[in-house]
Amino acid sequence: MDSDPKQTQPGSSYGYSGGYAGYSAAGYGTEDAGTAAHRTIKDYLLILRERIWFIVVAFLVVFSSAILYTLSQTKLFDSVASVQIFRRDPTIMQVQAVMDNEIRSAEDLNTQVKILESAAIIQKVSERLSGDELRRFMAPYEEENSAESPLPIKVLSENRKIIPQRLSLLIQVQYRHPDRLIAAKIANLFVDEFITYNARIRIDESMKAVEDLKSRADDQRKKVDELSVKLQAYREKNNLVSLDQRKDIVTEKLKALNLYLTQSTSKLRDAEIRWKQVQERMAANGDLTELPFISSQSSIGPLLQQLAAQKIATAQLKDRYRDKHPRMIEAANALVQTERELKRATDSAAASIESEYQTALRNEREASLALKQAESESSTSIAIRWNIRTWSGTSKSTNRFWKASWAGRARPR
Repeated sequence: MDSDPKQTQPGSSYGYSGGYAGYSAAGYGTEDAGTAAHRTIKDYLLILRERIWFIVVAFLVVFSSAILYTLSQTKLFDSVASVQIFRRDPTIMQVQAVMDNEIRSAEDLNTQVKILESAAIIQKVSERLSGDELRRFMAPYEEENSAESPLPIKVLSENRKIIPQRLSLLIQVQYRHPDRLIAAKIANLFVDEFITYNARIRIDESMKAVEDLKSRADDQRKKVDELSVKLQAYREKNNLVSLDQRKDIVTEKLKALNLYLTQSTSKLRDAEIRWKQVQERMAANGDLTELPFISSQSSIGPLLQQLAAQKIATAQLKDRYRDKHPRMIEAANALVQTERELKRATDSAAASIESEYQTALRNEREASLALKQAESESSTSIAIRWNIRTWSGTSKSTNRFWKASWAGRARPR
């Protein structure tokens, strides 16, 4: 065949077709555009094999950087405490409440959530942190070269989360801190302050109602005293004072005091039985929650249920983890905290039973003394009436005697 003058010359490595050496007008080398577009999987595998070390090095650099960043970060622990919102407040006696605290709708539940999120609860929690607990709490947030450290209130608000549980009346308080013990402590403090806040609101409203009732009672007592004075003045003016009426009043008073003494004695007997049972349990280091009148109290029943649930959860975790596992330590701390709260509640219940016994004993003594005084007054009143009647009969006979004597003296004249 005839040679083409545009073909490459001997000794040259690349063809030339009117452009730069080694490149043609249609594409790279001597291939046209249609040939370069069709590459097989084998070509891509060859390209990948040629550049495999670049991929490995890039992967190792990224993976090592991620590990170093993760290990250099401070570990954070999340602690969760739960609080249950009752639809209505538990009542021991059937007494109408001053405030309506019943949960009827999502708005009522959301109000309780907002109270738990409020700055007042955060302020109360920060006030309860002091001494070593406050230093451990603020240690991760204090910088060595920083002149100003954040306030505890700001730290509490930034690391706390309030999580309402869907389709329930449970609210979870989650707190994050590098110290797991401090995280658990803060979460429990939020729940305690929320319960204390609601109790304080109810007590304040009750005290206002009591003060209002006292004021009304004082006004009514003044009116009754004024009417009694006017009635007594009217009786004295019209000579309507009757000893028989006085006798009826004393008799009714004796009946009322006798009934009051009977009731006080019955209450004292019941309170004394309960207090003796508590003393026997305490002397034998027994469990006070086994007594029905203690375990049925509103502050102890939920704690008993919570303690039983935590014991079951701890036993289940013990089958999976060792004692030093973070979840086991967290469960053990929660169990200890619940037992401590239950101990405080049972001690408070025992003190309340002792106070009821002392009050019943004092009421029984006062009722007995009042009955004795009323009986003495009644005896004195009977003696006065007898003396008055005797004096009245003597006076009438004396008058007849003097009349007869005067008539006898007047007759001879």
